[in-house]
Amino acid sequence: MRYYIVSIASIFLSLAIGIFIGFNMNGNDIYVTQQQELINSLERRFDNFKAENDALENKIQNLSHLNEKQNILIENIVEDVVYKKLQGMNVAIIETTDNYFYVDLKDILASSGANIPVTIQYLNKAFRINGEELREINELFRLNLQTTEDMIYFINNEITNFLLKKEITAVFQYLITKEYIHCNLPYENLEGIGIDRIIVAGGSNENLNNKIEKLEVNLIKRLDNLNFKVIGVERLDVENSFIANLKKIKIPTIDNVNTRIGQVSLIYVLLGAEGHYGEKATADSLIPFYSMQQVRGEFVE
Repeated sequence: MRYYIVSIASIFLSLAIGIFIGFNMNGNDIYVTQQQELINSLERRFDNFKAENDALENKIQNLSHLNEKQNILIENIVEDVVYKKLQGMNVAIIETTDNYFYVDLKDILASSGANIPVTIQYLNKAFRINGEELREINELFRLNLQTTEDMIYFINNEITNFLLKKEITAVFQYLITKEYIHCNLPYENLEGIGIDRIIVAGGSNENLNNKIEKLEVNLIKRLDNLNFKVIGVERLDVENSFIANLKKIKIPTIDNVNTRIGQVSLIYVLLGAEGHYGEKATADSLIPFYSMQQVRGEFVE
């Protein structure tokens, strides 16, 4: 009896082992099949991604070629578009930074027939004045300047006074001599300076504490209070833009004045178009969409 029980137990044990082995073999087959399906799925997705990437690269290349052609077209027609549009207009330029060059700004104004009787540039020294330099200024002109902000307000005041009165005071000459500002002026005929528009060109490659509010906003408010017509411009590549601040004080702005499109926008704005133009998030439109006859307040000599 004991023998039969052992035999039966052995049979059931063998059957259990056989079932277990068979299940594992089937499980391995299922696992292998799943892995193969996953690999096939990844390969299909990779092929799809590659096809999409190739299509995007072709699209980018086509857009690049189209953009290149458009730039060539714009470059060839800009001079004709702006030619003598500002004939007889006197435009002063104030650059609030020496981190960026605005030579092309002067070139397009010259092409449009505008006169540039005054250019003034703030130099970096004005933003890094030290205690000894402040003491010297205070002693010479009986002032009480304490901080860099005081110095900026002081320079703003002297520049606006010069533009209003057309006089080079001892203080203004000191600022030039000590290289706080740089000026190109018709010294032989200061009284004959006429100013129809003022362009304030700014932007900075560093985030100086409250520079925009202390310098550009304060300066423009002073000029506006004196009834000067002011336009704010900057290059497309400035690291710290001041356009958002200028929009709050409601003057026209252009954020890409180093481009041909931005320069055409400038001509329209100088003729009287209002708004904020360029390629940044602060722009309302790429360019003023007016004919020259539609521009409000068109300049008349």
